[in-house]
Amino acid sequence: MTKRVSIGPTTDWLFKRIFGDERHLSSLRAFLLAVLDLEVSELEDFSLVDPHLRKEDVSDKFGVLDVRIRTRAGKSINVEVQVAKEPFLPERIVYYLAKMVSEQMSAGDEYEHIKKVISIIILDYELLEKSSAYHHVFRLQDRAISFGDILEVHTLELPKLPSCDDGTKLWDWLAYFRAKDKHEMQAVAKRDREVAKVVSAYLELTENERAKLEADYHEKARKDKAWLLGNARRAGLAEGLTQGLAQGEKRKALTVARNALALGLDHATVSQLTGLSVEEISQL
Repeated sequence: MTKRVSIGPTTDWLFKRIFGDERHLSSLRAFLLAVLDLEVSELEDFSLVDPHLRKEDVSDKFGVLDVRIRTRAGKSINVEVQVAKEPFLPERIVYYLAKMVSEQMSAGDEYEHIKKVISIIILDYELLEKSSAYHHVFRLQDRAISFGDILEVHTLELPKLPSCDDGTKLWDWLAYFRAKDKHEMQAVAKRDREVAKVVSAYLELTENERAKLEADYHEKARKDKAWLLGNARRAGLAEGLTQGLAQGEKRKALTVARNALALGLDHATVSQLTGLSVEEISQL
């Protein structure tokens, strides 16, 4: 029996480690061409850019993309993996797209210079339960008339991928992301040269390297969380929490939660900070 991999292809830090590496641009290009309706020439010259979304104001939410690309024509593409169900994922994606648009504009710029922004979301769960298709494309349009071509979202739902290939390059890529063990990875690697390169990059990471990368990732996440909580406390959130909960006033705890969300803290962290449930926080 083939042993299941402990750190799979959809682990976000591993995804960034491979697809956010300049050495693997040809594989990233092949993946993008499998997903998007783009001319090959447009991706002959593209670049990885800083995944951090610029904050226009101190009150703006933080935003960090997994892998961010800019094409020769100036289009911006965000690619990310999402393993666990996230409340309000569509709203977050639209917010990120809007930030990617606003970053293009400076004072005096004309709207005609705005370039297309695209998000590709690889999901390890079913997002759209009413559809059996594993690839959906969302744009701004009426039933038959387009409202411009600025925003585009691609959702790729791994659980809906058919067990037998459908003859597309996209199936090969998603079969890699869905692979649960080395045997499955090696099987799909035989089908496509660029997928094989990614599988090779994955397998070249020794157990010790993967363990170190995972430890580094979690340590960074711990420090980021501590920094965010420190900001929250400096903003008076902790004091407000103490007063609110001591008096048994849930309304004050909700206010603290809203302020924490405005600082960019995730739902789980806000839950720890306020004592409110994730469900309550999701409804704010």
